[in-house]
Amino acid sequence: MNPASHVFDGTSVYIPGHDPVSRLVRQHLIRMGATQTADAARADIGVSNHDDTRLGDVDGVVCELTPFELDDGALVCSETTAQAALDLASFIGPVGGRPDRTGADVASSAAAFLAVTTICASRFGLPGSGAGTRFATSPLRALALLKSLCFAARSRPDAWVGSHVRSRDKQEDAGYATADGHVTLDFPGNDVASWLRMCEALGVPQVFVDANASDYVETVGWGDRVDAARPVYELGLAAMSTPDAVRLIVAHGGSSVPFQTLDDCLQHPQAAAVGLDQSFISGVPFDLELLGGRRPEPGINRGVPGSPLAGIRVLDLGIGGVGPFAPMILGRLGADVIKVEPPSDFAHAIGPWTNGVSTTYLACNTAKRSVRLDLKRASDRDAFFELAAGADVVNANFRPGVLDRLGVTVDALLAVNPQIVLATTSGYGWAGPMRDQPCTDPHAQAFTGFAALNARPESGDPRRCRYIGFVDVVTSTVVAEGVCVALLARNATGGAVHTRTSMMHAVCEAAQTVRDGTPPLAPDDIFRAADGWFALTCRDERDWQVVVDSLDDPSAVTDDAFASSDQRHRNRDALRSALEEQFVRKAALGWVRDFARHGVAAVRLVDDDEAIARIDYRREGLVRELEVASMAPILVGGDHALFRDGSTASNHLPTTPLAAPLPGEHDETHRALGARMWRTSPTARPTDDDDRST
Repeated sequence: MNPASHVFDGTSVYIPGHDPVSRLVRQHLIRMGATQTADAARADIGVSNHDDTRLGDVDGVVCELTPFELDDGALVCSETTAQAALDLASFIGPVGGRPDRTGADVASSAAAFLAVTTICASRFGLPGSGAGTRFATSPLRALALLKSLCFAARSRPDAWVGSHVRSRDKQEDAGYATADGHVTLDFPGNDVASWLRMCEALGVPQVFVDANASDYVETVGWGDRVDAARPVYELGLAAMSTPDAVRLIVAHGGSSVPFQTLDDCLQHPQAAAVGLDQSFISGVPFDLELLGGRRPEPGINRGVPGSPLAGIRVLDLGIGGVGPFAPMILGRLGADVIKVEPPSDFAHAIGPWTNGVSTTYLACNTAKRSVRLDLKRASDRDAFFELAAGADVVNANFRPGVLDRLGVTVDALLAVNPQIVLATTSGYGWAGPMRDQPCTDPHAQAFTGFAALNARPESGDPRRCRYIGFVDVVTSTVVAEGVCVALLARNATGGAVHTRTSMMHAVCEAAQTVRDGTPPLAPDDIFRAADGWFALTCRDERDWQVVVDSLDDPSAVTDDAFASSDQRHRNRDALRSALEEQFVRKAALGWVRDFARHGVAAVRLVDDDEAIARIDYRREGLVRELEVASMAPILVGGDHALFRDGSTASNHLPTTPLAAPLPGEHDETHRALGARMWRTSPTARPTDDDDRST
């Protein structure tokens, strides 16, 4: 049995809501052993809307789910309005056409994962199981954090290149069409020869090969050239079945998976091999393995309100996006994170760059220090183990077996630190027929059914979110939750813990509402107005009546076909057309203000460039400045949680500046101090060495 199922034994939770965030938080805590109570005064943990007066009775950790009222009158308190307020919708629909929200409640799911992360961190790091800890979060705050890569890319790029600045403006991404479906296609940047052989096998025109081979970087067709390359590849793929296309690409050295549905994914042998099948809803999206136990050593919890992980030491071996982003979340919660910089990390090649440094690298490594170590060298490996001896967490996202080949085995870690938490993440999981296959964000979207959930209404073709790296960072929120749960498990056993998850697990968990069969609200959509687009969510019949009463011709939408929420959902297209005939008569902001004035969730579609420029987004902490040595600050998403003082209603925005290191920026500190460069110790009283500021 997964040890996570006992972490909250004896803990009572008060979570009365039925919104997506509340449901998922409740599911996770109950699956980890908590029991639900309707009496807030008896609860150790409370999660509810900000206006629930019973939250004040909870003598423990309190999470408030707060709506946003923005300066333009918008009320953001639903998945669809959160996605519109932070421009995720523009990454699904066609350029210049109708924007669309993702089929999974990704902002709400990430908010839930991050809420559980913060609850666990507070119970671990603060005396009295986090008693008196109060924080606020929301899908909008969670999504702002996940959009950090986009905000950083668009704030001050050296050149207007790279997927994170241009993907919003590219065509819809359905992968590559075959005779009977769609596939992914990817070749590594250091293997142009394999790509050339694949081009020959596909019959790609020589003029295309000649035009792109000289400056080949990764698979021609990703990044800024995706739209031009796709139809060229499809000329050959269109005559092949999906399985044959996958086999051809893989046989020539590339990586490829079919686009499939969520059910297809859950029925695949790979899913079953890692416990991710139709029955996995009885668990959580990560696995804990106890690596031996001993009596916990006495110590002092060093957490502080607002920084519950203060004193926790994280050694980050993560590469790319999914690996580094999770420790960044832990760093924002107060952990001391040292990034172990490898000789090469493909994140450095992800454009755009600012002052020659990848903005993706900077956004993913916020709140860390950076030390360059080559684990293939014995001396650097020894230095790594010296740091690991004083760490609480080691994080890595290599494919299974890579850590062992580098000499960082579980036994080697336990030999220097018998209380270590090892966090590992992979694309398809730690076992099964696909465990060794490369998996990037585009592959994960296709294989898990995430792209199928975003299918084009008229054709059913899948659509990937063109924000490359989005599934990466959603996975990172699951990793962060797993680490904090593992810290609680370590507290109980005194021994080391291995927590592991995969991109498959994260996507399937984010598809909770789809898998649970919960019908979406209606209307809950993005609508055309006279001058643009706005999102509208009716949460109940009262909201629906507000919308009907606001129309010039209410009879157009009070037909029997729209008599119930279920029927409105089934008739989504007809309802949208009927409403838009009315909505195009007035500007989007006018409708937003009218609806929000009556408490109905509505917001204009706000693109990334407007988001990072808006004063209210800065004031609310949705966008923050990131300091980097020797250059002007760039912008990233804000923190997912705002901590409050006691039971007061005022938010407390973080005052500590956010900073990101340049690669190897703290090498000199490491050379001078070695393993003593850790800032604090979580298990001993403070000493001069512990409190040294470097």
